[in-house]
Formats: sequence, C-alpha cells, structure tokens
Amino acid sequence: MVMARQFCALILLATCAVAQTVEGNVINSVTGNGIPAMRVEIKPAAGRTGYSTTTDAQGHFLVEGVQAGTYAASSSSPEYSLSGAPSVFQVTAGGTPAKLELRLMPLPRISGRVVDGRGEGVASARLELTGAGKLLEGSTDATGRFDFRPLPGGYTLSAVPPIGLKPPNREPDNDRVMVWTRTFYPGGALPEAASKIVAQPGRVVSDIELKLQAVPVHAVRGVLLNPDGTPAPKVAITLSEEAGQPADRGESQSDGAFEFPAVVDGEWCLAAAVEHDGVPLGVVQWIEMAGHELERVKLRLSPPFTVRGQVVMEAPKGEPAPDAPPVSLVPRAGRAGREAWMANWMLRPEMNFVEPLPANAPGGDATKQIHGEILDSFLFGGAISARPDSGGNFSLPNVYPGSYRIVPMPPPPLPYYLDAVRVGETDLGSPEVELSSGAVPITVIYKTNGGAVRGTVEKCASGPVLLVPQDTARQWLGFLRATRCDSNDRYGITGLRPGEYYALAFAGDGPLPELDEGLLHQAGKITVRAGEASSADLRAVSRQY
Repeated sequence: MVMARQFCALILLATCAVAQTVEGNVINSVTGNGIPAMRVEIKPAAGRTGYSTTTDAQGHFLVEGVQAGTYAASSSSPEYSLSGAPSVFQVTAGGTPAKLELRLMPLPRISGRVVDGRGEGVASARLELTGAGKLLEGSTDATGRFDFRPLPGGYTLSAVPPIGLKPPNREPDNDRVMVWTRTFYPGGALPEAASKIVAQPGRVVSDIELKLQAVPVHAVRGVLLNPDGTPAPKVAITLSEEAGQPADRGESQSDGAFEFPAVVDGEWCLAAAVEHDGVPLGVVQWIEMAGHELERVKLRLSPPFTVRGQVVMEAPKGEPAPDAPPVSLVPRAGRAGREAWMANWMLRPEMNFVEPLPANAPGGDATKQIHGEILDSFLFGGAISARPDSGGNFSLPNVYPGSYRIVPMPPPPLPYYLDAVRVGETDLGSPEVELSSGAVPITVIYKTNGGAVRGTVEKCASGPVLLVPQDTARQWLGFLRATRCDSNDRYGITGLRPGEYYALAFAGDGPLPELDEGLLHQAGKITVRAGEASSADLRAVSRQY
C-alpha cells in the first residue's frame, strides 16, 4: 500500500483507455466543486518523461500527446491533501481520452496566539501539535501568532516558552520563584490537562488563545559518578523534558555534585556523556518532579555495551527461510508528546498492511518505502537498528543502560507472522524493557502456522480494517495487521498470530482518529486460532476525532 503523503491521487473512472489524451477534473471532496489553478502531474511507471498541466476555472484539465504506458496522476497543494488511494491507469495509442477524477480533501486550519500572563503575545514560542499519528512543530511570529494546516483529526497543542523570556512577576508577599513552563491547551501545565482540538476537513479553528502558565520551581541536586563509584568532575549534564532536547545545562563540580535550581513539576531526563581514556561513558536517567525538591540523585556513568540476539524464522517444512527483518531499540522518549505521537504513528493502518503495492505501479515497492520511513523515524528518535546476518544473528552496539522498546520490523511476506519477542527466556510483558548490560540476548520469532479472519464491513467503501492485539505489550509494529475491504465490502487477513484481537473498520479513505481506549471500546473482538479461519462481520467505526 502506498503511504498517504501531502498530495492527492486519482480516483480512476476508466482503468484502461486507448488514447494519447488524458483529461479530467480536480474536485473538492467536501463541496463537490471543481478546484481552479491546481497543478496536475501525470507520472510514468518507469524512466519516461512525465506530464503536467494546470486546471482551469472549473477545475478541468487536459493533457495531450501522452505516450503509451502505465501512469498515476497527482496534485499537490498546501491547502489540500489525499482523498482516496492512489490508482494506476494505462494509456495506449489511439482511441478515446482517458477520463480521470482527482478528489482533494481541503485541509483544516488551526490558528491562534500564545500570550503571557499580561495577555501580550510571546514571540518565538515553540509549538507542538500532536495527533492523527502526526507531530507538527512550529513557532510563533513576532506577535505571538501561529498557523497550522494539519490533516483532519483530534490534536493536542502545547507551547514551550522561548529561552530568555522575561520571568513572571513575583506575587505580593510571596518569595516563591516562578517560571514559565510548557503549557497545554487550554491552559494546563501537564499533558493530562490537555483538551483535544478537533480539526474537520475544510474547517477553520481560529482565535485560539494559549496563555503560558507560571509555576513554582524546585531544585534537583545529586552527584555524578564514574563507573567505579568515584566522583566525575567537570562533566556537562543536561536536563530535558524530552530525550535529546535539552531544556537546561549544568556541570558537575569537583566532587561530582550537580544542581538544577529551577525545575518545574513533570517527568525529566538527566543525561551526561564524557570520554575517559578513549572509552565513551554515558548515563540517561528519568526523574519525576512532584511539588518538592529532589535530593541525592545518583547518576553513574557507564561504558556502552552490545546487545546481541537472533531472529528465528520457522519456515514451512522443506522451504528455505526468507531474509530476517531488521530489529531496532527505541529509547524512551518522554510523555510530553513525542512518545504518544510515535505510538499512534505506529498504529497507522498503512504501516501494517498485508498486501504490497503491485510491482508495476509508479513509485515501486511500497513495502520497502514504508519500512524505510519507519527506520528514518526511529533514527530521528535516537534508535539503534541492525539487520540480521544469514543465520539470523544481529548485534546492536553502543547501548547504554536505560529503558527501551524492542521493535522488529513487520514480518516477511505471508504466511509469516511475528510470534514473540523475548529477553532471555521471558516474553515481553510490557512495551518497554530495562536494559543494563548485554548479558541477556534478545530473540525474535516469526512463525507460519497462523490463523485467518474473513468477513464483511457494512458500507465499507474500500476502507481499512485494522486488527490490534488485546495484549497491550503487543500493540506495536509487527503485531498489528491491516487490510482493505474489496468492492463487495468483504475483507480477509491471513497469517495472523493466534490470540485475541480488537477489530476496527473504517468506511472509505481519510485520516483516522487517535487510537485510544475510547476507540477500542467501539471495536469488535475476534479470537484467532492457529491454522483456522474465523468469520467476523463488522460495522464501520465513526471517524469522529
């Protein structure tokens, strides 16, 4: 399946035309009206020159002299996005024109202003909009204003005060030190206080005012130690709300002591790194601030270690095993936003589709493209990835003690499925695992004796069907599966890991709501048994965000 990008692809009205002319219309999928002045590109499947044109005042376009071949049509705009799955069409010499229709979804708009306690605009505040499997970042202008054009969905908005912002005025007769902190819309200092902003196609959510919160601060004090327990002096230490994004910097003293005097409540990451006698040493430790000072924090530097493991491919008898998929370690990111974003990003149906794009389609093998983007996202978050050798063995070097997610890539082609991820002899019981050394190996097991699920979805309109394990430790990439209904509203998924699943179906195309407990309460439940086919008829779940 081709991933949804910031472009719109055709809905094919004539799949095989004998013509050297391609014409059609670009339609607003909400209003049904033609969209003028839209650039249309017709891309060939291989090696030849493409074609482009612009729609007229009624949204109509015409391209003449198109050589015979396989093509896909697309159109891009900052104000519109995908409405419908990409389709492939054929042009042959002679005959009547190929008739196409491109349906574009108008993007919502979220705009507003970040202000301080006096109601004055805050310039250069960093903004994060998270939801719909997306993380959008931006900043306010000189007057404190911001503007986002996201996909439809439910979003959480937060603002981080810029460095150097004048501190809040002290309260009369109160010596407490106050600072500006990350603030979640409509005005809370913790993620739990956030309210969703619902962005519907083509709708404008404007005049949002996000007032930065002033909160009391407390000190964090501790000591940085070498691996042998002696003090580690003159080493830089960072304090971060999210892994890899320092909010404050300090340095250990001659006795290894360190202090961050002004820390607000929440979850924070302390990190330090130094080279000693040519050996890199590092430490990452998460702490929780909750209304009081935190004393005697001990950070112990450690050398990196290598985590080793094996991917076991249990091939059918007499058949060679395919190449083993890559394995990644994804470090804990923090709950302020990125971790929730990454989790929902992994739950996007196109990440877990069972069928690949046809080999002759423009754009090539979509499965490889998707997996490449998965790895890019992991590397952006500091992940460590490895490809197993011919025997399935892999090594993940430069790992420091800490909390990680073990993430295998999706399984090889059917009938394989991801069966288990083990640390030592124990199956993972939670999404995260603490790693303190490389002494315990990781084992990833793929099997082929899976079950199947088939059924119908009422008025599915080629929408996606997503199977989510009920076991929360397996609600992650590799264990999830998805497909689409056919033209008769039927679906089928084979090669499923035996177990209990939530089944979610959505009618038609378009972004999906965030996968949370509320959405899972609307899901059907399916039991998958090894070597058996189960039947489950489903109702499409609302796309309300």
